[in-house]
Amino acid sequence: MKRVNTLSRILMLCFGIMLSFGAAAQGGQGGQGGQRMSMEERQAQTLKTYKEQLKLTDEQVTKLEAINKRSFESMQALRGQNQDLSREERMAKRLEIQKKTDEEIKAILTEEQKPLYDQLLAQREERMRQFGQGGQGGQAGQGQRQRNNN
Repeated sequence: MKRVNTLSRILMLCFGIMLSFGAAAQGGQGGQGGQRMSMEERQAQTLKTYKEQLKLTDEQVTKLEAINKRSFESMQALRGQNQDLSREERMAKRLEIQKKTDEEIKAILTEEQKPLYDQLLAQREERMRQFGQGGQGGQAGQGQRQRNNN
Protein backbone atom coordinates (compact mmCIF):
# COMPACT_ATOMS: atom_id res chain seq x y z
CA MET A 1 0.00 0.00 0.00
CA LYS A 2 2.89 2.36 0.77
CA ARG A 3 4.29 1.74 -2.70
CA VAL A 4 0.99 2.68 -4.32
CA ASN A 5 0.91 5.82 -2.19
CA THR A 6 4.45 6.71 -3.24
CA LEU A 7 3.68 5.97 -6.88
CA SER A 8 0.59 8.16 -6.71
CA ARG A 9 2.59 11.04 -5.31
CA ILE A 10 5.28 10.67 -7.94
CA LEU A 11 2.68 10.62 -10.70
CA MET A 12 1.04 13.68 -9.27
CA LEU A 13 4.43 15.35 -9.20
CA CYS A 14 5.07 14.41 -12.82
CA PHE A 15 1.82 15.95 -13.95
CA GLY A 16 2.49 18.92 -11.70
CA ILE A 17 5.79 19.55 -13.42
CA MET A 18 4.18 19.62 -16.81
CA LEU A 19 1.17 21.66 -15.76
CA SER A 20 2.84 24.09 -13.41
CA PHE A 21 5.41 25.28 -15.88
CA GLY A 22 2.81 25.47 -18.62
CA ALA A 23 0.50 27.53 -16.42
CA ALA A 24 3.30 29.80 -15.22
CA ALA A 25 4.43 30.51 -18.75
CA GLN A 26 0.89 31.10 -19.99
CA GLY A 27 0.31 33.56 -17.19
CA GLY A 28 3.24 35.61 -18.44
CA GLN A 29 2.08 35.62 -22.05
CA GLY A 30 -0.59 38.22 -21.48
CA GLY A 31 -2.64 38.56 -24.62
CA GLN A 32 -2.15 35.02 -25.88
CA GLY A 33 -5.36 33.97 -24.17
CA GLY A 34 -4.70 30.49 -22.84
CA GLN A 35 -2.80 29.04 -25.77
CA ARG A 36 -0.95 25.90 -24.80
CA MET A 37 2.81 25.86 -24.82
CA SER A 38 4.65 23.36 -26.96
CA MET A 39 6.78 20.74 -25.25
CA GLU A 40 9.89 22.63 -26.34
CA GLU A 41 8.56 25.83 -24.75
CA ARG A 42 7.73 23.97 -21.55
CA GLN A 43 11.19 22.41 -21.42
CA ALA A 44 12.78 25.82 -21.99
CA GLN A 45 10.67 27.31 -19.19
CA THR A 46 11.61 24.46 -16.85
CA LEU A 47 15.27 24.87 -17.66
CA LYS A 48 15.08 28.62 -17.12
CA THR A 49 13.40 28.14 -13.75
CA TYR A 50 15.96 25.55 -12.63
CA LYS A 51 18.83 27.67 -13.83
CA GLU A 52 17.60 30.73 -11.93
CA GLN A 53 16.33 29.06 -8.77
CA LEU A 54 19.11 26.50 -8.37
CA LYS A 55 21.86 28.73 -9.78
CA LEU A 56 23.03 25.99 -12.14
CA THR A 57 26.44 26.08 -13.75
CA ASP A 58 26.78 25.87 -17.53
CA GLU A 59 27.90 22.24 -17.15
CA GLN A 60 24.82 21.43 -15.07
CA VAL A 61 22.57 23.13 -17.62
CA THR A 62 24.06 20.98 -20.39
CA LYS A 63 23.50 17.82 -18.34
CA LEU A 64 19.97 18.88 -17.40
CA GLU A 65 19.11 19.46 -21.06
CA ALA A 66 20.22 15.89 -21.84
CA ILE A 67 18.21 14.49 -18.91
CA ASN A 68 15.10 16.39 -19.98
CA LYS A 69 15.50 15.19 -23.57
CA ARG A 70 15.75 11.55 -22.48
CA SER A 71 12.74 11.96 -20.20
CA PHE A 72 10.69 13.57 -22.97
CA GLU A 73 11.62 10.81 -25.41
CA SER A 74 10.65 8.14 -22.85
CA MET A 75 7.29 9.81 -22.28
CA GLN A 76 6.71 10.06 -26.04
CA ALA A 77 7.51 6.36 -26.45
CA LEU A 78 5.05 5.58 -23.66
CA ARG A 79 2.35 7.55 -25.47
CA GLY A 80 2.88 5.28 -28.46
CA GLN A 81 2.11 2.29 -26.23
CA ASN A 82 -1.15 3.78 -24.92
CA GLN A 83 -3.38 1.19 -26.57
CA ASP A 84 -1.22 -1.71 -25.44
CA LEU A 85 -1.17 -0.80 -21.73
CA SER A 86 -3.85 -0.44 -19.10
CA ARG A 87 -4.29 2.90 -17.36
CA GLU A 88 -2.54 1.53 -14.27
CA GLU A 89 0.39 0.24 -16.32
CA ARG A 90 0.79 3.60 -18.09
CA MET A 91 0.62 5.40 -14.75
CA ALA A 92 3.24 3.10 -13.24
CA LYS A 93 5.54 3.60 -16.24
CA ARG A 94 5.14 7.38 -16.05
CA LEU A 95 6.05 7.23 -12.40
CA GLU A 96 9.14 5.15 -13.18
CA ILE A 97 10.25 7.66 -15.81
CA GLN A 98 9.69 10.62 -13.48
CA LYS A 99 11.46 8.91 -10.58
CA LYS A 100 14.45 8.14 -12.80
CA THR A 101 14.47 11.73 -14.08
CA ASP A 102 14.38 13.13 -10.55
CA GLU A 103 17.24 10.83 -9.49
CA GLU A 104 19.31 11.88 -12.51
CA ILE A 105 18.69 15.56 -11.77
CA LYS A 106 19.63 15.15 -8.13
CA ALA A 107 22.83 13.37 -9.19
CA ILE A 108 24.06 16.51 -10.99
CA LEU A 109 23.19 18.90 -8.16
CA THR A 110 25.45 20.01 -5.34
CA GLU A 111 24.53 19.34 -1.73
CA GLU A 112 23.44 22.99 -1.45
CA GLN A 113 21.18 22.73 -4.52
CA LYS A 114 19.38 19.52 -3.53
CA PRO A 115 17.20 21.07 -0.79
CA LEU A 116 16.25 23.87 -3.22
CA TYR A 117 15.31 21.28 -5.82
CA ASP A 118 13.19 19.48 -3.23
CA GLN A 119 11.42 22.78 -2.54
CA LEU A 120 10.70 23.25 -6.24
CA LEU A 121 9.24 19.75 -6.37
CA ALA A 122 7.07 20.47 -3.32
CA GLN A 123 5.85 23.72 -4.87
CA ARG A 124 4.92 21.95 -8.10
CA GLU A 125 3.10 19.26 -6.14
CA GLU A 126 1.13 21.95 -4.31
CA ARG A 127 0.28 23.72 -7.59
CA MET A 128 -0.85 20.38 -8.97
CA ARG A 129 -3.12 19.89 -5.98
CA GLN A 130 -4.57 23.36 -6.49
CA PHE A 131 -5.04 22.69 -10.18
CA GLY A 132 -6.81 19.43 -9.31
CA GLN A 133 -9.23 21.29 -7.04
CA GLY A 134 -10.31 23.39 -10.01
CA GLY A 135 -12.89 25.52 -8.27
CA GLN A 136 -14.36 22.66 -6.26
CA GLY A 137 -13.82 24.48 -3.00
CA GLY A 138 -11.10 22.25 -1.63
CA GLN A 139 -13.18 19.07 -1.67
CA ALA A 140 -11.25 17.51 -4.52
CA GLY A 141 -7.95 18.19 -2.85
CA GLN A 142 -9.14 16.69 0.42
CA GLY A 143 -10.32 13.58 -1.37
CA GLN A 144 -7.02 13.32 -3.18
CA ARG A 145 -5.08 13.52 0.09
CA GLN A 146 -7.33 10.86 1.61
CA ARG A 147 -6.72 8.55 -1.34
CA ASN A 148 -2.98 9.21 -1.14
CA ASN A 149 -2.87 8.46 2.56
CA ASN A 150 -4.61 5.10 2.18
